[in-house]
Amino acid sequence: MKNTKTNAATARTAAKNGQIKEEIKNLILGKLGVIGIIGLLFMAGIGTVIAADEGLVAYLSFDDISGNTAPDSAGNNDGTIYGAKVVNGVSGKALKFDGTNDYIDCGNDASLDPSITDEITVEAWVKFDSVALRPPPQGQTIVGRWGKAPYSGAYYPVAYILYLSYSTHGTALIRWNINNKVATILDSPSAAVSNRWYYVVGVADSNSARLYIDGSLVATSSGGVSSINSPKDNLRVGYEDSGPSPLNGTIDEVKIYNRALTADEIKVNYNKIKGNGLVAYWSFDDISRNIAPDEAGNNDGIIHGNPNEVNGTSGKALEFDGVDDYVDCGNGASLNNFNQITVEAWIKLSDTNSRDMIAEKHTSWWVDGTTAGWWFARETDNKLTFLVVSSNERYTHSTINVPTGSFVHVVGTYDGTNTKVYINGVDNTGSQQGTGSGSIKNSGNSVVVGNCRWCNAISVPMDAHFNGTIDEVKIYNRALTEGEIKTEYEKHKPSSCTNQCSEPYCVGYDWYDCVMQSDGCYDNINKGEIEGKCGYPPEEPELPCTSGETRCIGLTYFECQNNNWQNRGVVDGKCGYVHIPGQSEVCSAGETKCVGITYFECENGNWQNRGLVDGKCGYTHESGDPKPLPPEEDVSVDVTMHLTFDRTKPKVDEGFELRANFVNMDFKPRKAYITVFLPSGVDILEGFGKVKSMVGGAATYELNLDSNAGLGSHTMRLKANEEGKKEVRLYGIVIDENGGQHAIQQKSETVTVVGETQGGGTGITCDPPYIQVGNECCVDANYNKICDRDDETPDEGTNWLLYVIAGIGALIVILLIAVLVKR
Repeated sequence: MKNTKTNAATARTAAKNGQIKEEIKNLILGKLGVIGIIGLLFMAGIGTVIAADEGLVAYLSFDDISGNTAPDSAGNNDGTIYGAKVVNGVSGKALKFDGTNDYIDCGNDASLDPSITDEITVEAWVKFDSVALRPPPQGQTIVGRWGKAPYSGAYYPVAYILYLSYSTHGTALIRWNINNKVATILDSPSAAVSNRWYYVVGVADSNSARLYIDGSLVATSSGGVSSINSPKDNLRVGYEDSGPSPLNGTIDEVKIYNRALTADEIKVNYNKIKGNGLVAYWSFDDISRNIAPDEAGNNDGIIHGNPNEVNGTSGKALEFDGVDDYVDCGNGASLNNFNQITVEAWIKLSDTNSRDMIAEKHTSWWVDGTTAGWWFARETDNKLTFLVVSSNERYTHSTINVPTGSFVHVVGTYDGTNTKVYINGVDNTGSQQGTGSGSIKNSGNSVVVGNCRWCNAISVPMDAHFNGTIDEVKIYNRALTEGEIKTEYEKHKPSSCTNQCSEPYCVGYDWYDCVMQSDGCYDNINKGEIEGKCGYPPEEPELPCTSGETRCIGLTYFECQNNNWQNRGVVDGKCGYVHIPGQSEVCSAGETKCVGITYFECENGNWQNRGLVDGKCGYTHESGDPKPLPPEEDVSVDVTMHLTFDRTKPKVDEGFELRANFVNMDFKPRKAYITVFLPSGVDILEGFGKVKSMVGGAATYELNLDSNAGLGSHTMRLKANEEGKKEVRLYGIVIDENGGQHAIQQKSETVTVVGETQGGGTGITCDPPYIQVGNECCVDANYNKICDRDDETPDEGTNWLLYVIAGIGALIVILLIAVLVKR
């Protein structure tokens, strides 16, 4: 049972209160004195039970739903269910949300206000049914609340929220947003995938904001979070109260604390549920007296021989000598009775062409007269092999050699039918061998890391002691998905692999395969024109054709000229081909491309913005609007791009505003289309307006400037560090009332630097990034003067009143103590 309101807890509280009363009596009688009283009250909290769930103010397990109510078993925050359906979860029941309008409303009880303690922890288990791209600022809300103090107009910042966000490059990231007037936003380092459970936790206190995924810290801020924004709206699960960001998936085990949980407490909460099926985990980080602790269960390993403790991919690892070193992890109950299995490790091989047993729990015909269990090894042909014994043997070899001399992430899985092997997060499974299927036969032998107890007894004896380093060994009672394995790899991948590929792609007819290099990292290699890939060889459309007609065959674009098809090759924006972000932007004369709905031509080796061209880049003028005319070369519009830099946080990703002001126009504007080019690492929080296109790291927005109504400041909110801000660029077109196009050819940039206290007024000290405005501490005009204090300074009378209240409180405490002594 997951309810925290138990009779046992009440009994423990009563017992603790009784103990405290007796100790207070002894203190009053003079054993410890007044100082002892104060110390006892401070440590004991006047009867508060210090437990793992201290500070738990809301707990929605979804196990005891009645009608449309999800009870809060920790407080008074029962949730009202709107549409969500009860399904099986990671522990008991969960709620499934349809991605449209399902949500839970948990009200606005004061216990859910983090501004009271200035600390908070929000956690939940979530499984996304889809992580498909949505236009910003939409995402998928897990749980959160919006704040009180508005930035501008109707826009309100969050108080705290966990959700799935989308970067400008279409990457789905799990995000923690905690707000104290300037948002602190933390993202997961790798993309989220669908159809797997995530344990997500957001923490904030005066030290930092922190994001944990699956029990591990994945992101942290450089500074603390104080004066957390007091919430305005109700707590909601699966949907934002102030914006449509519905979750498409399942949520379970929602908890909110009014304090910051420690990393150890988060790990404990994670292991209580173990939604990922992890049954054994040997990190080799905390070896003591030849014992390698199992951090997921009770399968501690006994170290044999004398392997060296060396640096691994994360913390420490074990270096095996290839002679007599190994780790015996026993035959615990959690290591048996598998229908599926995943074995995972990081290895660094010291030689080639030898059998190196990574891990095994196998019974061999040659030793035991029967066969059962599984084994995972690098074979003499340098291939990775994973074998299980079910109804018969089932195994596979990798299609590539395992690299030597550097750490490599290796995984073997069995899903009840097939075995698979992965190297550095990529499926490298060869053909299936054997006929086995069904449950894995239990072996009565131990799990052994770094050796094979039966290899010397086979018909052709072979030493299989591992020669090299092993780290981060894990065993799961299920087959991890490719997305989950990719996530595991991303946790500890070598820094040299930060930009490696994950899949092949096409450029024209050229096929860029994703191939592992000698350093263990994957890179896209051009394999050229290969029949059957990337639409090669191209077909020719059938004749006849009509002039002006166009046709796509694969990625190839054809235009009809003089009743004959002309092959125009691969054209950016045509036939589904889009320029791949990160490739060279250098162009050749005659080339054209599309970014969003904006048409570009190559001139003098550089792309020139030709604006909106009817029939190009998917743009079609709206009915009733003047048809766009060619851009006027002699008339341009100056759009001032205004950036704000906080010098106190130059390396920290922070929310900032980009403001576009339209000036120097001698015509009546109607609309503007602005394309914002954003480098990697710059994310959109709120766009300029209506999204017209979002392709290739560029977002195109439609702005209404009709009747000069929109000529004020247009604001876009983003997140980046200072270096990322410097790379942001604006281009676009303004359409006048007659349909004429005026290219935004000039871009002037103004910069405001905050982080220095500025003058004015007396009696106030403002901490950066706040500056003094009159008798208030506010951020500068770029943040719309959100103030952190009232106009008036408390007078001396107010201070004396506080002293009187404090004195009365002290007197009450003394009287309570006296009553306890008399009893």
